[in-house]
Amino acid sequence: MGVPVGSENAPQQSDFTPKKVAAVDLETMTPTGKPPEEKAGEIKSTPPRGI
Repeated sequence: MGVPVGSENAPQQSDFTPKKVAAVDLETMTPTGKPPEEKAGEIKSTPPRGI
């Protein structure tokens, strides 16, 4: 979004990137090898189920 001559910001962002990716993987419970299609299918099967 903007790097105000932040040499210290560069390394911090790198540390946050891998951590955020791991969190998303754990939250979606989808390994980095399987597509998120299974998750999308489950979500689509939820609305009709309630109706």
